[in-house]
Amino acid sequence: MRIAVTGATGKVGGEVARLLTIEADGEGRLRLIVRDAARAPREPGAEIAVADFSDAAACRAAFADVDALLLVSAGEAVDRIEQHRTAITAAAEAGVGHIVYTSFLGASPSAEFTLARDHGATEQLLRDSGVAWTFLRDSF
Repeated sequence: MRIAVTGATGKVGGEVARLLTIEADGEGRLRLIVRDAARAPREPGAEIAVADFSDAAACRAAFADVDALLLVSAGEAVDRIEQHRTAITAAAEAGVGHIVYTSFLGASPSAEFTLARDHGATEQLLRDSGVAWTFLRDSF
């Protein structure tokens, strides 16, 4: 099984990458997806792929041949939901079998808290994508 982790230069993605490296059973089983290859963690046996959530072609290439994807949510931005839509669509087109998404407690399109609304909208995009999904709902 090939697993890909987005946001591998950040706290959550980086720690998951480190832990998965410990468990990886061979070369090419772990792909770390980053926006800047120079900042990518150097984990033994891990592949590095460069993609930004706003670049559908780069995401499709980075997600190719991936069975499971940890989709660490994009940073707060005006176009965050569109970035997530691009990444999710690219993952579905690349044939990713399962997406694990770092969402937020109380996520809902009708939530009062903007952050929870953004995550709720992304959760709906995942539900509609046809790809199997798991939501991890973080809280402060």
